[in-house]
Amino acid sequence: KIDYTTLSTAVTVTINGTNPITVNDGTNTDTLTNVEHIVSGSGNDTYNYTGTPSVTTLDAAGGYDTLSLSGTVDLTGVTLLNFETISVADGQTATISATNLDDKTMTINTNSTGILNIVATTTPSDHDFGGITSSGTGPINLIVNNSVDLTGHNINGTNSIIDEIKVTNGTVRLSESQVTSGTVKVSGAGSAIVEVSASSSTDFTSILALTTPANETIEFTANSTFTGDFGDSKILVDSGATLTTDFATKLNGKVNVLSGTGNVTLTDTNVDASNVDAVAAKIGGVLTATITDGA
Repeated sequence: KIDYTTLSTAVTVTINGTNPITVNDGTNTDTLTNVEHIVSGSGNDTYNYTGTPSVTTLDAAGGYDTLSLSGTVDLTGVTLLNFETISVADGQTATISATNLDDKTMTINTNSTGILNIVATTTPSDHDFGGITSSGTGPINLIVNNSVDLTGHNINGTNSIIDEIKVTNGTVRLSESQVTSGTVKVSGAGSAIVEVSASSSTDFTSILALTTPANETIEFTANSTFTGDFGDSKILVDSGATLTTDFATKLNGKVNVLSGTGNVTLTDTNVDASNVDAVAAKIGGVLTATITDGA
């Protein structure tokens, strides 16, 4: 561990993965080797990072400090402390753990074409990004490699920071508000469940874009009048919840992906009896509908 906490002068820390680490205060330069933990002082420090296998902790301490990332760098095994800004250079991709953003106040600058990948953990409470602000136009992606329930946690930051949730494996559980904040897309070979707990007009066609449509579920956990578009996702109505929608434009052609122990109310002025029977066979609760054709 190298500790510069008594230093009030701003320093530039350069970590490039090939040469020894350098710490420069504008006048003097220290050269460091075999260092795992660096702590800088109270100045407005800049860490220029292009990768190293040896560093495990970067602590910027006091001041307004910037972590500047370039190259294709993976910092998921590095603990980042006390940075106010993370910047990803144009055309570059950086990967960090969700734990490095959890409960932090920070700006992420992806410039024009930088990409930041945030790797989710299996611990739901590691994903409270309420103090994170995005600047720049490069994408910020949340990578989900294992099952995790993210409902009840602010993954969207102060200004809809997440552009895409990439589910490579397992199942991610999300709330409707998490996928309708900004223009979020959910993609990948894994599975996703989106909970809807109120009336909704969400068009899920462009939101849920998993490799296998059968891995997408829209789950109604409370009473909801739905006027949006289910896309090609499965529809699940929980016990005690009532899904109110129309058959003609919403459920027609989708009855085969409807299930649950909840209730369904069809708002059509008339529904063919065979369609009513088909819906009734898919749910365990009460079906309410007006049958005027085919009775």
